[in-house]
Amino acid sequence: MDPTNAIELRPQPGPQTAFLSTSADIAIYGGAAGGGKSFALLLEPLRHVAKSDFGGVIFRRDRQQITNEGALWDEAGKMYPLFQAAVNKSDLFYTFESGATIGFAGLQYEEDVSKWQGSQIAYLGFDELTHFTAKQFFYMLSRNRSMSAVRSYVRATCNPDADSWVADFIGWWIDQDTGFPITERAGVVRWMVRNNERNYWFDDQESAEDYAKESFPDLVDKVGVSEFAKSVTFIPADLFDNPALLRRDPGYLSNLLALGLIDRERLLKGNWKIRATAGKVYSRDWFEIVDAIGVGGVDVRFWDLAATEKKIKKKGNKADDPDYTATVKLRYKNNVWTVIDSYQIQTAPANVEKLVVQTAELDAREAKVNGTRYKLRWEVEPGSAAKRENRRWVSLFKGIDAKGVLTAGVDKLGRARACSVQAEFGNVKMLSADWNNELLTQLHGFPDLPHDDLVDALSGAFNESVETGIILTD
Repeated sequence: MDPTNAIELRPQPGPQTAFLSTSADIAIYGGAAGGGKSFALLLEPLRHVAKSDFGGVIFRRDRQQITNEGALWDEAGKMYPLFQAAVNKSDLFYTFESGATIGFAGLQYEEDVSKWQGSQIAYLGFDELTHFTAKQFFYMLSRNRSMSAVRSYVRATCNPDADSWVADFIGWWIDQDTGFPITERAGVVRWMVRNNERNYWFDDQESAEDYAKESFPDLVDKVGVSEFAKSVTFIPADLFDNPALLRRDPGYLSNLLALGLIDRERLLKGNWKIRATAGKVYSRDWFEIVDAIGVGGVDVRFWDLAATEKKIKKKGNKADDPDYTATVKLRYKNNVWTVIDSYQIQTAPANVEKLVVQTAELDAREAKVNGTRYKLRWEVEPGSAAKRENRRWVSLFKGIDAKGVLTAGVDKLGRARACSVQAEFGNVKMLSADWNNELLTQLHGFPDLPHDDLVDALSGAFNESVETGIILTD
């Protein structure tokens, strides 16, 4: 390569440099979006590619996530060919001139780790470590062995997830009251010994090795204490530690600011304690109550259907308390959403069908008077029987834009995310009515209350107002 045309690859000053400089056996990097995690994970093994017997593998939970647009494989394609690496696109690995290799693989299921039995992986990388289970991580740690001149080590990246095992694993580096990383502990190395699926932590290597010698005396004599005492560190980073990204894509910050409260705390601020609890997905203070709304726009009525009526409590037995059939009607106009009707009921399936038909007829007449487009939607479970029932339902609503929506594969929080963001910014309002308190109470309590059917109905109506749902047409 002509030296005048040389391309220099180096980490940015700050956390990224610290991550590539640490001597820890296990280093975890990130804690917020945009901190340059993927670049660091890809750059790290390049220091070893001149060694013929070096091999590394970077894992993602889903193999498809490796090859998504702009993901690890695309980024590697910008870096590794600069080192005259030959690419194997079908098996996702690069071979360098020395014979060293760096590969990419998925671990979708827990049992997939068995495919790596007998492997020796000098550089073990995990992209988005919180997506992996503890079982997967610690099994693959047993594959982190090296017969080359490069000592075996692990590097991982992640975004915060309060409910993941990683949150506990790096708990010493996190303020347990605020959820934010403790600045003075960033990059500090601690020592860990794992015994009977439990991690024992120590402030220095000598203490860790003493514990390992006491716990595994026979094994330590055979394989050495280094197999049991591992050094660990956590290095937090956020978007502001990645000025290169801010220069290249200044709109990325506004994208993070536009997220809902929970995702904004996690991905922008790196909060490891934030989770979906009452008042955080929806707050009743976000919804303005209005006395009237104008005409025009799109009216969407969404039904979250339940199949069982409420049973009467018998003496000495607890009452059966099935889900409600719930509905929300939403008007969308000029980037403002107004809830204009909401209620829930526990009744038999035959009564539900009659109620939905009668309500649709009334809605259609009102839409004609108000000059609005009317859309009727309901949730459909997966399966052929549900699809047949959906076709029958569609036939009940002649002249009405009526369709079933398949919501399987997206959890309740995921379906609520778009509406939650707009509500926080004051763009979702409610028409003053006696049902306001019932809906607000359920929204504010979500996801901690036993019933969230109205929340699901609001999510469905909102998403269909901008046509993000999956419509069943067969």
